[in-house]
Amino acid sequence: MNYPRDIGCIFLGEAAARLHPSLGHRAGVEECLEHLEKASETGLTGMIGRIWFDATTLGLLRDFRNFLVVCFCCDCCCLVRSDMREAGKGFKDTIRKLESVRVVVGEDCAG
Repeated sequence: MNYPRDIGCIFLGEAAARLHPSLGHRAGVEECLEHLEKASETGLTGMIGRIWFDATTLGLLRDFRNFLVVCFCCDCCCLVRSDMREAGKGFKDTIRKLESVRVVVGEDCAG
């Protein structure tokens, strides 16, 4: 599928405030909710987590506990999602549930 390239990740937490402006911009709650809605309307599902790869790449590994990612990458482009398909059980076993995140799947879920 061809998804819009302008739908990127949302970075949250104290560490996100230290990201270089070339990597994005600060957004308020309303803008983030609009972004989430736009991603959802295109068929992208957010993956929420503390992703060490993103923290390392962005120079925020030392602040890993204060950095949360809501990723809207499609399966063809996202390293983590493609690795989950390819790596199988070994990689999936490294994923841990975030205590403060609750996901509810409604009747309209397409997958």
